[in-house]
Amino acid sequence: KFYSNGSLERKIKGFSLPLLLRFRIHKLFFGMAGIQADWMLKTKDVFNTKVNDNELDYTIKVKDEVTKFDLGLTAGLEYKLKKDKGMGFGIRYYYGVTDILINQTGSQLNTGWFFNVSIPIGTGKSNGQQATPAAPKNGAQH
Repeated sequence: KFYSNGSLERKIKGFSLPLLLRFRIHKLFFGMAGIQADWMLKTKDVFNTKVNDNELDYTIKVKDEVTKFDLGLTAGLEYKLKKDKGMGFGIRYYYGVTDILINQTGSQLNTGWFFNVSIPIGTGKSNGQQATPAAPKNGAQH
C-alpha cells in the first residue's frame, strides 16, 4: 500500500571490459569497434515513496534475477587533439546481445552511450639516448 504511488529504480553495479580495434579515418579522426564483456557485481531494487511528507525507501537485493555476465558489440568515434600522443575525446555506443533478466519473458538487452576522454600517461618525449649498462666491478664477468 505504501509504495503504490512510489517509484522503483533498479541499480546494477558492474565492471566492463571493452576490447576495441581502432583505425584512422582521416588525420586526427579515428573509428573504433569491438566487443565488450560486463560483469554484474551488485543488483538491487530501490522503492521510493512519500508517506506523510517523509521519504520512505525500501531496498531489495535481486542478484538472482540478473545474469552475472553480459556480452555485446560496441563502436564509436574519437578525435585526437595532437598528432602523436595527444589527448582525445570520443563517443561510443554499446549494444548488448545477452538477455539480462533471468525470470522474465521477452528480451531485456543492455544498451548505452559512453563519452570518453583519453589522456596519455607516461608518453614523454625520448631524446633518442639509450642507457648503457655499467661495467662490472672487481673483474666480475656476466
